Amino acid sequence: MIKFSLYENAIDSIDHGIEHLKRAVEKDSKRDYKQAILLISHGTEVLLKELLCQINPIYVFDKNSLFDKCNDYMNPKLDELYNCKSIEINKLCSEVLRLYSTQFDKNSIRIFEKLTRERNKLQHFCVEIDKSEIQSLILGLYNMVIKRALSILSSKVIDGQTSTVVEEKLDDIFCFVKAADQEEAILKLEQKDFTRGSCFNCGNYSLFIFYDNDSYPNKVYCTSCGFNHEDISEEDYRICPECGVNSLVYDHSLQGGICLWYRCANIRDGGILTEMEFCMNCHDFKIEKVCNCNKTDN
Repeated sequence: MIKFSLYENAIDSIDHGIEHLKRAVEKDSKRDYKQAILLISHGTEVLLKELLCQINPIYVFDKNSLFDKCNDYMNPKLDELYNCKSIEINKLCSEVLRLYSTQFDKNSIRIFEKLTRERNKLQHFCVEIDKSEIQSLILGLYNMVIKRALSILSSKVIDGQTSTVVEEKLDDIFCFVKAADQEEAILKLEQKDFTRGSCFNCGNYSLFIFYDNDSYPNKVYCTSCGFNHEDISEEDYRICPECGVNSLVYDHSLQGGICLWYRCANIRDGGILTEMEFCMNCHDFKIEKVCNCNKTDN
């Protein structure tokens, strides 16, 4: 008898997806890029379902389907679940956010939704996507979703080594550390005014922050995933709620705030985005749901 757990199914798909990603980068193969998207997206979906199953397997299934197919929908039998419909991606994401709110946020789940959208386009439409965008999505997905999910599951179903293995495989493909170290060495030779931190898009320690003789950073870029934010002016900055420094900038591509002070925990601990959106009433940004409107009310 052959038996695959949800976790084994997820890791198998992610592992094969990374193998295709490696061939895609080495051979510039669009077929392998396609397989990487399909397999890694599928593996991540199953991995998130495993997280829900750790709390209660019924969270993975559509409520109407459970009610229709099971004698006791709150305590279904395994044979009954085989006939039930699993939840859609949007519901899966909302349940993960609800049940694992301290480990995941809207920004991390949004990356999974983006890759899922590309998977759906591949399956149903003629699609065109830039190779660097595929790489950026997969790297962001690993650091902000897969890695966090594996960390949660490590104390329950695995030995804690899988995350390290996946990270080493990705690093082998793109040589993240080597490329970033080389970039840092060149910038020092050129006597550039810069600091280095963790990328808000992919999480790697390969984000370079430039001052160019200004008192504030005016551009950043990542050597791992290609993320960049240029032409930052002093007026773009807001107070970061984490470190209290006027170092927070809104990034449209990430739909969140990035703090560029090198001592801030948000840039040291994996490039953590700050919840940030524009308020149409006071014409300024809401930062973690607080803006001038709230301050006036208080």
